[in-house]
Amino acid sequence: MLRKGLILVSILLLAVSTLFAAGGAESRDGSADTFYTSRDTLEVIVSWSAGGGTDTIARLMAPYLSKHIEGEPGVQIINVAGGGGIQGHNEFALRRRPDGTNMLFSAGSSQIAYLLNEPGIRFDFRDMQPAFGVPAGAVIYSNPQAGVSSVDDLLNPSEPIRFGSIGVASTDAIVLLAFDVLGLDVQTIFGYEGSGAIRVAFEQGEVNINRDGTIGYLGNVLPLVEDGLAVPLFTFGQVRDGQVVRDPAFPDIPTIAEVHERLHGVPPSGDTWEMFKAISSALFTLEKVMWFQKDAPAEAVQAVKDAGVKISADPEFRSHAQSIFGPYELIVGDEIESAVHDMLSALSVEVRNEFIQFLVDNYGLSPRSAEAQQ
Repeated sequence: MLRKGLILVSILLLAVSTLFAAGGAESRDGSADTFYTSRDTLEVIVSWSAGGGTDTIARLMAPYLSKHIEGEPGVQIINVAGGGGIQGHNEFALRRRPDGTNMLFSAGSSQIAYLLNEPGIRFDFRDMQPAFGVPAGAVIYSNPQAGVSSVDDLLNPSEPIRFGSIGVASTDAIVLLAFDVLGLDVQTIFGYEGSGAIRVAFEQGEVNINRDGTIGYLGNVLPLVEDGLAVPLFTFGQVRDGQVVRDPAFPDIPTIAEVHERLHGVPPSGDTWEMFKAISSALFTLEKVMWFQKDAPAEAVQAVKDAGVKISADPEFRSHAQSIFGPYELIVGDEIESAVHDMLSALSVEVRNEFIQFLVDNYGLSPRSAEAQQ
């Protein structure tokens, strides 16, 4: 009797374990065609503090990711600030498992750090897979009460042109290159704690020319323009087929190429201009990217890529996005692969070394060996 009872219990346990095994597989995969389920959580690392531009866009996108990823997993933004974005990127590359539950949302400043081979970098964009991207723009604007009231004042300002910067190894580096392209004599004041502190210095007249990305400009600078306290001068534009075209978020503001022709009578050309276009393309045409690790499951990557296509067409998302970061179209589907290829090609060893040498020669950047750029 006892033996029969043990056999019956064994059969029941085997049946239960088989049922749970099947249920477990389905709970992870959802179905044969679904990688995620509503019980999963996809963590997205943002390598800066809450409230910044990258964090703002990531949090805007999170509910739409959850909505449009098949299986509707939860999406959680994880802020890992430190090292100008390097710390979070390193954590993603070195400590996060490539199991499809971890992603990274990068931005232009981390691409600058990568470009300049900053100390402490342990990540490589070539070891990641992109899911979709977000373009951005940048506007250079002036304080009309502090010596620069229009583009025409750039070569002959009534006061010295003063630009405030966090430091050479930041996204300000592309601004310094833009000033060189235009042949401007600019006094750069380094050491500000962040864009907020620089904006205060601008409003107080301590600096009289400044740069903000699309989010910062729309949210913080446009009211100053409307009150006559700031004047937009030019944008970096967007690079399309090797040409700089007007930024769709600022169609009425001329590009740096147009301003060069206005100031000097000819379009920009030469090695410095080609370097500017390459770096500008890498930093703004594809300013933010949602990444998986290289070894992440193909099903996970495809699920998020498919979601990117759906988000891009979601009218509710488009309405929200328009008010926050402008009319830019997400770079989705197969286009993201070619866009990332173009970005990494633009950040070639040759371009990187030329840019580093420019900053070493003109702004005292500590030189890195060309060998480190390989």
